[in-house]
Amino acid sequence: MMKYLTLVRHAKSCWKNPLLKDHQRPLNRRGAEDAPRVGRHIAEQISQGMLPSVDLILHSDALRTCATAKLLANELGLLPQQLLASPALYECNGETLLNHIRLTQNSIQHLLVVGHNPGLMECYEELSDFRRDKFPTGAVLHLALPLLEDWQQLQSGQAEVRQFIRPKSLP
Repeated sequence: MMKYLTLVRHAKSCWKNPLLKDHQRPLNRRGAEDAPRVGRHIAEQISQGMLPSVDLILHSDALRTCATAKLLANELGLLPQQLLASPALYECNGETLLNHIRLTQNSIQHLLVVGHNPGLMECYEELSDFRRDKFPTGAVLHLALPLLEDWQQLQSGQAEVRQFIRPKSLP
């Protein structure tokens, strides 16, 4: 059965409080509105049979990625145990992110990762021929992995881009 990887950059965060460390920045109003809208869009694609249900959300432990993951999970009807925070994903590079994806249990058919740039861009550039100047906050990239049976075997160039979505493009 084909595996799917959905990469989501955390929703827009707040920079207003200069005393907060980067790791502790919350979502701003726009981010708190965009994340559920993105989640509803993914849920709609699942209900239309364009994607399988998300089995697991893997995310950084930064406040803004945790909040984004929870808002997405609410829209997707996921349980709390289907969210997995990893401190190692906070501002990691693409290779670190790929190594964490490779640790995914093979029972997971559709993995959704909420993370940061530049790691997300480095990850999808390694896996596919998709190139963008920017991967904006709240953006979603759906990748199909038709030849992948075991997440440990994830390799360069294996992914097929199915869709790229920016929150601004959603109603």
